[in-house]
Amino acid sequence: MARGRPKLVRDEFFALFQKMHPEIKSRRGILNKLYCLDAIKVVMEMEGTNYLFDKEKDEAKQSILIELGRLKDKECIKQVARYICKEAKKEKQTVHEWAEFVRRFGKVRTWK
Repeated sequence: MARGRPKLVRDEFFALFQKMHPEIKSRRGILNKLYCLDAIKVVMEMEGTNYLFDKEKDEAKQSILIELGRLKDKECIKQVARYICKEAKKEKQTVHEWAEFVRRFGKVRTWK
């Protein structure tokens, strides 16, 4: 019987993804990339989210997107992404401060 946390990604899928991204060396790095891609899929469907993901420049705020992807719920990701994109114009917070905001939001949401 395996010990520790249950794996979020099956080993076969993990190995395939690792071959696609050989520059990522750790399991945590692969998981972060998957979380980021999950969030990007949701954010790309939305209007006015260039702060998080700019399709034309092919730029992404990966730290924030990783934390958004951890939220799992599509509607929740949309809601938080909308808030960040709206407030980012007003507030002068760094990407890491926004990532911490999402992380705290996820923890509060989990405990409710």
